[in-house]
Amino acid sequence: MIAASLFSWSLATIAAGFSRSPAVFLVWRGVVGLTEGFYFPAAVGLIGSVFGEQRRARALSMHGIAQFAGIAAGGWLGGWLADHFGWRTASWTLGGVGILYFLVLWNVLPSTSTGAVSRQAAPVWYLAPPLVGPARPGVLTHVFPALDDLRLAS
Repeated sequence: MIAASLFSWSLATIAAGFSRSPAVFLVWRGVVGLTEGFYFPAAVGLIGSVFGEQRRARALSMHGIAQFAGIAAGGWLGGWLADHFGWRTASWTLGGVGILYFLVLWNVLPSTSTGAVSRQAAPVWYLAPPLVGPARPGVLTHVFPALDDLRLAS
């Protein structure tokens, strides 16, 4: 669900860049909002499945921090792109990056189709929401690439 949410978010973001009227743009932005609604419950479910009781609160806290940091940084990045390259280019760029990240997530996120996910030590970037889209890797992993190898210890 996380990867599907990111993919649909990316397509809707790209489509918004092709809007020729404010009404069409608002429709696509509404679709973007709907696709974001699928991310959070799936992410919290994944965190609950991957992290045991001893580490779950910390993992959810990290997810929340990364989500707000991603919102702040994503707003700044989108504004900067729009100022320098135009809003259409910003929309296409962010949607394109989301599709690239979707390809990564599709191959990396643990499958929950069986209803069971291993409680192995998960890398922090599983938790971090996006600079781009609902499942983006988050500010923490962009600023501190070493966090990719970090395991949340009790």
